[in-house]
Amino acid sequence: MYSTVSAIIRKFLSLYEGEVREMYLDNRGFVTTGVGNLLPSSAAANRFQWEPIGGGGAVAAPDVAAEFDRVASAETKTKIPGWATMGGGNFIAAAKKLGIVTLRLTTESYAKIFTETLAGLESTMKGTPGFEDYETYPADAQMGVLSVIWANGAGGFVGPQREDRRLHKTWPKFTDACKRRAWLEIADRGHYKWRNINCDRDAATEQVFRNAQTTEDQLKANSATDVTRVLYTTPA
Repeated sequence: MYSTVSAIIRKFLSLYEGEVREMYLDNRGFVTTGVGNLLPSSAAANRFQWEPIGGGGAVAAPDVAAEFDRVASAETKTKIPGWATMGGGNFIAAAKKLGIVTLRLTTESYAKIFTETLAGLESTMKGTPGFEDYETYPADAQMGVLSVIWANGAGGFVGPQREDRRLHKTWPKFTDACKRRAWLEIADRGHYKWRNINCDRDAATEQVFRNAQTTEDQLKANSATDVTRVLYTTPA
């Protein structure tokens, strides 16, 4: 991605995901942290450094695993019956009172989990047929694509049979429109709307694709157009 996009993408995504350092359950029941970063296992959680919420230094791996297991447990879902609809912040507040959530990511690990997740998603997307020109997209188009894959994933090769679940297989209309650089079509037809895109993210994602079309039209009229300039203004 362009440096102009890299400089603001965390803020852009965080506005609509929220940034938290504790573990919580998302609306599908998966343990999550950071800016909507899934933790598929206690081993995954232990790739990062955690500390007590009240401070006190690094936490040992068994304690992190125990916290993961508490958050993921059926007992927690019973104790917090509204877990599926209450959002991460409210879940964490309730879980803290119950002694379920006691740890948080260190500042360094908080940045690391975001950077690693985004890099992995972007790499998979860039290796998908149809996205060969991603590095030349208008900056706002890059933001739109990153918004989509952050919320929905970029696919990959799944299972022992290595089934191809990349974007060109699972979201062919979106992929085709990106290949044709038809950003207004993506916005108008809602090709970016699958799951996990809330109302605020929806509006922002639609807008960056509209902005991308503006830049694309300018580029057709003037080959010297600066495609790295981000037109979207993130709220303060």
